[in-house]
Amino acid sequence: MSASILPPDTPDIKAAPAKRHPVRHTAKIAVWVLGIPALLSLLLYLVLLITPIRLPFGSEAAQAAASSALPPTSQLTLGPMALALENGVWPVIQFSPVLFTDSKTGARVAMDALEVGFSPTRALFGQPGATVTIVKPHIQIVQDLFGPRLTSFQLVEDPGGGPPIIRVQEGDDAFPTVDIGSEGIDLGAAAAPISMRSDNDWLIYNLEASEVGIADLVDQAAQGRFSRLRVRDGIVGMHDSVYGLFRRFEDIDLEIGPSADLQDTHGTFSATLGGRRLSGSVSRTLDDAGNARFEADVANIDFAAFLPFIDDAGSMAALRGAGALSIDVNFDGARGKLVDGRFKVDLTGLDLRLKDAYFPIASSIMDINWTPGSGQFSLEDAALQIGNSSARVSGVFAMGLDPTYGPTLGIALNASKVVIHPEDMEAPQTPFDSVEFSGWSAPLYGALGIDRLIARKGAALVEAAGRMDMLQAGLGIDMTIAGQGVSADDMKRLWPYVMAPESRDWFVANVTEGAVKTARMAFRFPVGSMGEEGENKPIPDGAIQIDLVGEGVAVKPTAAMAPIAVGGETRLQIDDADVTISAGGGRLATEAGTIVVANPAVIIDNSQLDDRIVEVSGDITSAIPALLDLVESQQPDLLANAELPFDLKALTGVVDAGLVATIHLPDEASGRQMSFDYVLNGTVADFTSTQPIENRSIGNGQLTFSASQDGYQLGGTAEIDGIPARVEIGGTPTTDPMFRLSSTLDVAELAKMGVDASKFLSGKVRFVAQPAADGTLQMAGDLKDAALNIKDLGITKAAGTAGSLSAIVRQDGQRTALSGIDLSFGSVRALGEMEVDASKGLVSADFSQIALSQGDSARLTVAPLDGGYAVRIGGTQLDLKPMLKRFFGLNEGAGGVQATQLDQTIVLDVELERALGFYATTAFNLDLSLRLRGSDVREASLTGQFNDGNGLSVTSNPAPKGRTISVAFNDAGTILRFLGVYSQLAGGSGNLVLTTDRDQDVEMGQLLMRDFAIVDEANVAQVLGNHSDSRAAIARQNRLDFDVAEVDFLRRSDRVEVSNAMVTGSTVGGTMRGFIYTKQKQYDLTGTYVPLFGLNSVFQKIPLLGPILGGRDGEGLVGVTFAVQGPLDKPEFKINPLSALVPGAFRELFEFRAKELPQAE
Repeated sequence: MSASILPPDTPDIKAAPAKRHPVRHTAKIAVWVLGIPALLSLLLYLVLLITPIRLPFGSEAAQAAASSALPPTSQLTLGPMALALENGVWPVIQFSPVLFTDSKTGARVAMDALEVGFSPTRALFGQPGATVTIVKPHIQIVQDLFGPRLTSFQLVEDPGGGPPIIRVQEGDDAFPTVDIGSEGIDLGAAAAPISMRSDNDWLIYNLEASEVGIADLVDQAAQGRFSRLRVRDGIVGMHDSVYGLFRRFEDIDLEIGPSADLQDTHGTFSATLGGRRLSGSVSRTLDDAGNARFEADVANIDFAAFLPFIDDAGSMAALRGAGALSIDVNFDGARGKLVDGRFKVDLTGLDLRLKDAYFPIASSIMDINWTPGSGQFSLEDAALQIGNSSARVSGVFAMGLDPTYGPTLGIALNASKVVIHPEDMEAPQTPFDSVEFSGWSAPLYGALGIDRLIARKGAALVEAAGRMDMLQAGLGIDMTIAGQGVSADDMKRLWPYVMAPESRDWFVANVTEGAVKTARMAFRFPVGSMGEEGENKPIPDGAIQIDLVGEGVAVKPTAAMAPIAVGGETRLQIDDADVTISAGGGRLATEAGTIVVANPAVIIDNSQLDDRIVEVSGDITSAIPALLDLVESQQPDLLANAELPFDLKALTGVVDAGLVATIHLPDEASGRQMSFDYVLNGTVADFTSTQPIENRSIGNGQLTFSASQDGYQLGGTAEIDGIPARVEIGGTPTTDPMFRLSSTLDVAELAKMGVDASKFLSGKVRFVAQPAADGTLQMAGDLKDAALNIKDLGITKAAGTAGSLSAIVRQDGQRTALSGIDLSFGSVRALGEMEVDASKGLVSADFSQIALSQGDSARLTVAPLDGGYAVRIGGTQLDLKPMLKRFFGLNEGAGGVQATQLDQTIVLDVELERALGFYATTAFNLDLSLRLRGSDVREASLTGQFNDGNGLSVTSNPAPKGRTISVAFNDAGTILRFLGVYSQLAGGSGNLVLTTDRDQDVEMGQLLMRDFAIVDEANVAQVLGNHSDSRAAIARQNRLDFDVAEVDFLRRSDRVEVSNAMVTGSTVGGTMRGFIYTKQKQYDLTGTYVPLFGLNSVFQKIPLLGPILGGRDGEGLVGVTFAVQGPLDKPEFKINPLSALVPGAFRELFEFRAKELPQAE
């Protein structure tokens, strides 16, 4: 409270001093006495956590004390002494760095630090003394036949990129370089003999050294110097110069120390090797008599780190990986020597390497009793599994030393319930009863000896003896194997992976059944004579001798093929490079039938490694469905993707074939590819397709075939659409196949094959057809036994006359194109091409050469138009007689132009410089345009010239009900001779008019001709009868002259009706009427002729009496009636002489009558 507010009368009061409490005073003193040192200690601890504190005194004294305890050749260099923390907890005295060297051995051990500390906690538990910790020591050890020893070495990088080179730097006591060859161990230039130890001796030495080291540790603890040893983050590099192996142990941690009563010593350790962390514990126990028992348990241990020969990279077999090991050994307390030992080994976690294949190992705990004095290890019965294989094993191993070849290992193993189960096979139904092995190994030299190996399974027995040498110089084998009664399945299981792996793989995959009746195999390969993988070396003489006889063998030539059951015995013989496989035969069952194989044999010649030869021979008999089933099962895509014009499953028949093949195997070194020389011969019987092939039925094929690397041929007979034919197929690997089909067919049978030529051909045709590479079909036919009749061209050939026809046929859907047509017989020749549609018929034709007689040169083209074809004929010369005979000859009928073989519209255009007709007549500059349909001429135009300026002209014009054709001529005799109609007519000019009436289906004709004569006609005498005056007139001039002729007629489809025909002349005249039946080729004409017509016809002109005396126009007072009847080519002439006595008006009473037949429908 402030003095300004006190009452004025308030007295001034002074406080009395307070008395200090004793406890508080004591606490204050304690803070100064204890707190300040604790604070200083805390500050010191914090500093030590960051960095050690260097101590300026003591380092020299410690180094002097340590050096005095070392031999003269050794030197220990201690770094500065400092105060530090052990694991961040307890203070220790630290020397850093520390280096130990020894000039005698060349050893050099570098340490990051050496720490000496005291643990108050341990002191409370009765463990006084210091703890010595070695931090990050780096130790280098060389191991060879002279044992492990400290040294130093450098890793020098290889400039060529190879593995680093280890350069060992030994001291004064340098050991000689150890090498080994065919003569044994080579110590080089060693000055004096150096004793070697066996692996058993080194094991004893290392264990006894461990006992001494632990005993020294106990002794130091007993003297109170230190009670515990630690190693932290250590590194040990171990170089095995004998096996060429280098191993590096890293992150090594060790802690070991005795108990308070010094009777037990325990320790733990761990390290990393190749990325694998191993760990374990050790213990040493003293009994009342002072004897020591040493025990160690190691987990995840790499056995090869201590037994390098079990994982030699250059060996064929090796053990790789990590397992577990327990060691239990006893020492004599008085002498410190080993008495006995026991091992427990667990191989689970290791892999067995056979070449490049790895097989995991699993085992029960294997109990092994060790007798150190004899080096003998006894394995009690244990379970062992390697891969899928397993067995119960027991036996004895003995470690020894050969003065020449170094350490040895004697082996005697017994196995029971042996299940051999390779990974590429199913588990066996029953295991082997037993396998016994006795032999030896010289691991340093690389030799494995088999004194005796016996495998038993029931009555089956396999025995082997010999040795294998696996040296740097190469692999060598000297071994004999014999067996009997072994099944094919067991033979596969006994065949090692590493021996002939390709052959083994094939044997495993493809030999499905059988048993080895007898077998003897001998291998004699000197060291270095066997080629490694990818290396070709010649087989030494006498290196391989194999004679194996099997029975009941079944073989699959390919993995997917059904087995072939081989009948009788199968024999395999190998004489060095020559391999022979023979058998009696076999049967291959397929779902579609059985394939029978006879006399199979394989001979392999490996004498030339760069040209290995395989010869294969054998015979097969099989139905086609069985072979197809086999192909489909082996190569399903081959048939599924094949675009074939037929169904393979429809094929039947029996194949019987023999094969001999020589195969030159490929050579990778030279790059030469595989090559084949082979001959395949055989037959196919009763070949048939139940489904049409290219719309043809094929059956009853009897074929033979042969093939080689140079080409192939197939030939034989078959029935195509029921027609016998011969088939030929041939070719080479570099050319397209040649196919030829030949047959002799009746023309009617051609129609069954889609070629209906019955309108033109009859008889038999022999033809040959051959497909070409461009898809065309080359055809050639022999027409000798065929008759040819192309009516529209007048081309005919009788059977028996030689003739040929060839063409190139190209099929494109419905269209068939024929090119290169060559028709030839007699004087007929036609060259050209044409195209035909299966549904529409002829599409076009172009014949560059048409010759019907010698000297012809013409061209024929046919082009389609609406409802028909346009035909054009042109050229220098063409013999028209065949065509004229067709349309105008008596044998062909009469009554005008005949119907063609085609019912379509035909537009004909002919331009010829010369047209040859009958009777040596020639028409010049013939120009014809004609349009007709069947026998109906729709349009016509014709011009042409003959000799002496004579000519012919034909024109057509439309009419109300059809058309009119007008023909004008000035030499009818020449025209008739040209046409081959009549040769006895001379002269004659006039015209012919033909008018059609389509409503009535009739053609009306009028012919008017003047000034013509009949010359040398014998039939005229028959008509004139006994009239002496007329005969006298004919005899004087040998001709009948006429002034005029007129004919009216009607032409129908089957006849020509002559309604009125009249001819007049000074010598004779007459009339005629009646019918000419063109389809029946018959005459039925009647008429009257008048002798001395000029005088006789005068009576017809008399008024009133003329019609009575003279009769009809063209008749006279005296006339004779006649008739022409019968065939067109040989008519019969009839005369009624009584009609001459009757005047004209009454002559009809004595006339012949023509009776009209019913019209054809």
